[in-house]
Amino acid sequence: MELNATDTIVALSTAPGKAAVAMVRLSGPDAHAIVADHVRFAGKAKAFRHARARLGVLLEDGEKVLDQVLVLPFFAPRSYTGEALCEVHLHGSPWLVERAISLFCRRARAADPGEFTRRALQNGKLDLAQAEGVESLISARSAIAHDLAQRALRGEISSRVEQMRGRILRLLSLIEAELDFSQEEIEPHPAEDLLAEVGSMQETLERWISSYRLGRLVDGADVVLAGPPNAGKSTLMNALLGEERVIVSAEPGTTRDSISQSLSIGPLEVRLWDTAGLRDGGGDIEHMGMRHTRELLERADLVLALQPWNEPGLEEPGATNAVPVYTKMDQEGARTPSGSSGSGPRPVALSALSGRGIPELLKRIEEELVIHDVGDDMVVSQARHRQLLEAALEGLQRAAEALQADLDRSLVASDLRPAAEALGQIVGGFDLEEVLDGIFSRFCIGK
Repeated sequence: MELNATDTIVALSTAPGKAAVAMVRLSGPDAHAIVADHVRFAGKAKAFRHARARLGVLLEDGEKVLDQVLVLPFFAPRSYTGEALCEVHLHGSPWLVERAISLFCRRARAADPGEFTRRALQNGKLDLAQAEGVESLISARSAIAHDLAQRALRGEISSRVEQMRGRILRLLSLIEAELDFSQEEIEPHPAEDLLAEVGSMQETLERWISSYRLGRLVDGADVVLAGPPNAGKSTLMNALLGEERVIVSAEPGTTRDSISQSLSIGPLEVRLWDTAGLRDGGGDIEHMGMRHTRELLERADLVLALQPWNEPGLEEPGATNAVPVYTKMDQEGARTPSGSSGSGPRPVALSALSGRGIPELLKRIEEELVIHDVGDDMVVSQARHRQLLEAALEGLQRAAEALQADLDRSLVASDLRPAAEALGQIVGGFDLEEVLDGIFSRFCIGK
């Protein structure tokens, strides 16, 4: 997407559809003049003042009143985009919004997806990590997603990455000085000192990369209910959701296909999957359902492996992300099976019908997924960031190997440079239109 700074752009910046209020946003050199051409303001005519709202009426062809509107102007560079910007708040009739945009488009053009934020990036109001934080904040569906998006938007990711990049560049400058002034009898820095600094940076990058285990859950965690037919999967799903979402029957094989439903558990959004029971036999349709169940098990963030408390001959799940759940504990004589508290995963015993054990299961799901508190350290939630951190770590590992082997320091420098460049790409210290287009294509039109 080629940006033209001389264009004025316009778009609806609130959700489409009928609403009490809608907001149309314009940005660019003619934003204020275009709005002034179509709005007659109450009281004496006054020039726009920065961030001061004015009440007026939106006119069509200078005569027909379309709506009463509130206009909020911003002057460059003190706006979201860094340009002259104007917000027009009007009633949220879809026809009215479309008509207003059509009027403004006589001298402006419709914005591309993400173009407002991309202009903010181009004008230095945001860096790339912050721009990604904007999109994450709009899409946030859980407390963790909101918290991590706010961190990115505040510049916490950018600050930490730039600090790490600065450490690499300082180390690189020391080595470059040794190489450039080798004839000046500069004493080379001891390899063990350089290795200690590289090792410290490696530890930090490894910690950040490992945080992706939590950060990737901002898009929701897949929790799969698995087990044999009649283990109580559908009953448990209904109990967790608090509604009769799936059909429950004593007939084996009732659930033929996987059904998902979202709910919030602690700070996370979780997608619960009720699956076809795994067993021998069954018809073609049931086999298709079981095949889908196995596919879900392979990509699940957590598996709840259900089995009735009195079902004989069932082995506890061997997957590292599986929690054994003993069901139907409301039955007479129910007891947690012996041997279930050994070295394997700690089981949960419950009755979905009576509600016994449901709070404990919800707490356990949260414990298993949220492996640590977000805390003050950086948590990586963007796959792009993780890949670039891994590239930076790889460069540091090569530099460490070169130092350990006492190779020429120019080889060490050649490994440190790509590490610094990879970190720079996180905040946008590069010119790569294809990457930018991919990021901003995910934005809504009015952002």
